[in-house]
Amino acid sequence: MSDEKTSIVSLRIKIGINELEISGEYESVMRIIDKLLPYLTSKEQASEVIQEPHEEQHEESRDIQITDLPPSIPLKRGEPLTEILTKLFDTRWGNKPRPLKDIIEALNSYGLYYPKSTIAVTLNRLAQRGVIRRVRGKGKYYLYVSSKPLKGDVDA
Repeated sequence: MSDEKTSIVSLRIKIGINELEISGEYESVMRIIDKLLPYLTSKEQASEVIQEPHEEQHEESRDIQITDLPPSIPLKRGEPLTEILTKLFDTRWGNKPRPLKDIIEALNSYGLYYPKSTIAVTLNRLAQRGVIRRVRGKGKYYLYVSSKPLKGDVDA
């Protein structure tokens, strides 16, 4: 039994269109699952930290927030990228400035794989139309955020 608790495990959870994969030591994965499962099953958006820092000294401690996970949005077959991105930025997830990398990862979590240049051009066009805002981040990178005003805790 003690060998099972120190072994490396990999777990993949799919709820609706969202998929989550966790790998690591048994105890670490179980702690994450214990904290994450209530949020996944309740469909609530929460902004509290769901992962404790690693106990190991040599690893960098990281915090994962539920608001960093892509929201569940309805997708239709053949739906244009413009509409998908608009839906994505109309959620609470879109209220935080996001780099292109985060947006690509969110689309990938829905099983949508577009070339980086296609996504960047589409984001630029949405910014020109005022659907989203494009702001200069650190360095030469842009961040994208919803142009709609925040409505408190109400999810769009």
